Amino acid sequence: MRKDTITLIKFLFFVIFGISSLSLKSQIKMCGTERWLTKELIDPDRSKIDFNDTISATILEQVSLPQPSLIKVTRLPLEDSLIQVECFIAGYKVEADGDFHIVITDGNKYTMIAEIGDINCSELKKSTHYKEITVVRLWFDDTFHPTSKYKLSKTKTKYRFTGVRFFDKIHGQTGVAPNGVEIHQCLKIEKIQ
Repeated sequence: MRKDTITLIKFLFFVIFGISSLSLKSQIKMCGTERWLTKELIDPDRSKIDFNDTISATILEQVSLPQPSLIKVTRLPLEDSLIQVECFIAGYKVEADGDFHIVITDGNKYTMIAEIGDINCSELKKSTHYKEITVVRLWFDDTFHPTSKYKLSKTKTKYRFTGVRFFDKIHGQTGVAPNGVEIHQCLKIEKIQ
């Protein structure tokens, strides 16, 4: 495509929408791509999740679940549960997509990931759980000050994480469970010890 054609397209975009394509990007923060609607709790199947029925679980129970043979775009059958896990925080960082990546452990050898969405993400703002996610995100940010560099947690405090069970593709994530199970979105974190 020629440079003058691209300039014309940008100009027409500006005329039609009243903003330049550059300022659009700064006004609307687009986030990740892979299964993003499911991760942000704005997918059509989110109505299958019973947010009034929290399942108490252990990390061992979660990492022992069968790994889905095919990770689909839509919500998987085991992703219709709100789970609550008592755990320790092993480490954390801010992912490239802006989510907080938190490695949680049972204190023995088992770990899994819990994620808190980026509250500046335009898609997340559409979630009916945006307020809960915002509260837990601001608390975690204020308490742990995560950065893009992975930090080992120095706390020996026990926490209770509550959120939606989610299976992610395994691609070398720090602290990933052997079956890819995560808590994504994390809706609540309570200090219990």
